[in-house]
Amino acid sequence: MKGTRAAGRYSKALLELAIERNELEKIKDDALVVLNAIENSRELQNLLASPVVKPLQKEALLVQIFASHTSELTVKFIKLCVNHGRGDILEQVFEAFMTQYRAHKNILEATFITSTNVPAATLASIKSKLEHATGKHLEITEAVDATLIGGFIVDMKNYRLDASLAGGMRKLKKELSK
Repeated sequence: MKGTRAAGRYSKALLELAIERNELEKIKDDALVVLNAIENSRELQNLLASPVVKPLQKEALLVQIFASHTSELTVKFIKLCVNHGRGDILEQVFEAFMTQYRAHKNILEATFITSTNVPAATLASIKSKLEHATGKHLEITEAVDATLIGGFIVDMKNYRLDASLAGGMRKLKKELSK
């Protein structure tokens, strides 16, 4: 993927600077703002990717978009990226920043899949048990899959916990076929 190594270097520099200035949480919030804006605006994606728009024009437009919604450090960082010809990988830079932020904070992303929405207390209990088992803080995204008959599935980085009825039936079938 184009710019992946550069995105990693830029995001690492931003993470280190945010830690040094004790602004890590603010920069994390800013990263989410920038990512949300890029993901939800085709015009912004086109602007960042355009080789026709000059860096100074991109910089001015990006400052106009983000100055009132993000910190001064984030705006300066965006300007630096654009001035170094990295405006086209700005989304990858902030995605890499979020990955590095989660690693720094010992946070693991997980998707909790059920057939219906579950009560908050149930989700909190499962989250607590998984955090204890993994030794990490979990950032859980809920998903509903109507094809599940019952139970739940938790997808984490390199692990899948299948406690669904269908998963149990597959295991039983496999055991019986031996």
